[in-house]
Amino acid sequence: MKTTAKHLAAQAFFAVLALSPAAMAQDAARPGEPLTVRINYADLNVETEAGMQTLGERVDGAVRRVCPISFRGTRMNEVGQCRQYARRDAWRQFEHNQERARAGRNLETAGIAARRPAL
Repeated sequence: MKTTAKHLAAQAFFAVLALSPAAMAQDAARPGEPLTVRINYADLNVETEAGMQTLGERVDGAVRRVCPISFRGTRMNEVGQCRQYARRDAWRQFEHNQERARAGRNLETAGIAARRPAL
């Protein structure tokens, strides 16, 4: 019985380790593999400065996850280009959602995504 409990504890430890930010950054570092991080803003009032600031922080965090420093090695210009693309794409999606809302069209979700460009 103790062996089983130890085995389960070890499995749980490695499952948590696999979901750690370092492990996710390694997964995100595979070149040519698009990565998407969803950004939900249903809980924010984007009509206020505070709501937009919080959304901006969420976008920035998602962009850093999509394009980590380890992405494509140490070439900072490639990381910068990836982040610029992901950030611009996320804000483009937000503007599209806002236009749909202003036109009276229902949105299925109040969310956008930070996406890494396929290389």
